[in-house]
Amino acid sequence: MRDLEIKQKEKAIFDGIFALIKRGINPYTIKVSDITTEAGVGKGTLYEYFKTKEEAISKAILHHIGQGLQQALLAVKSQDSFQGKFEAILLILARQARENKDQCMLFSPMGDLQTFYQYLTTFEDYLQANNRWIKQIYDDIFQAGEREGLIQPLDPQDDYYREMALLGAMAAFAHSLYRPLASLPLETAMAAAYRLLVKALS
Repeated sequence: MRDLEIKQKEKAIFDGIFALIKRGINPYTIKVSDITTEAGVGKGTLYEYFKTKEEAISKAILHHIGQGLQQALLAVKSQDSFQGKFEAILLILARQARENKDQCMLFSPMGDLQTFYQYLTTFEDYLQANNRWIKQIYDDIFQAGEREGLIQPLDPQDDYYREMALLGAMAAFAHSLYRPLASLPLETAMAAAYRLLVKALS
């Protein structure tokens, strides 16, 4: 079930924005005419759904992230083991890096999108929807780890530790994808990230 329903023309606008971004156009320089031409809608249509160009771009970014999170949840749930679930996330990161490193870094918490964050937080409904997908992903991974006895039961006094450990292992893996020197082999980087996660949570 989708957390946020969007209308057909609204989706066309989102798709148009992302088609522009995928071509390497910086979100800060996108014009309304660029968006409407790419989306196949009139300028007035954009303003029927969004008050400003910045709102359209911000919501498109959050919608895109939400779609990625839904796909990530499906990938995680398709695996049975704790390691398999964690590696499903790592493979998504690796695929995104291969397809477009610049775009992947833009939408990474460590990338250029940091300057967008203050504005993005005004769209609470989108953020809450995305947070629900994230929670489902984390819960599915951690439950598998508990079932297999690989991680300790959650300490309610430190409920953020698991999330920090998972994000830390993912960030370490992502670093290997963007190192300026020769990267580690993918399998080696994935194995190291997994060991890091298990050690942090055991």
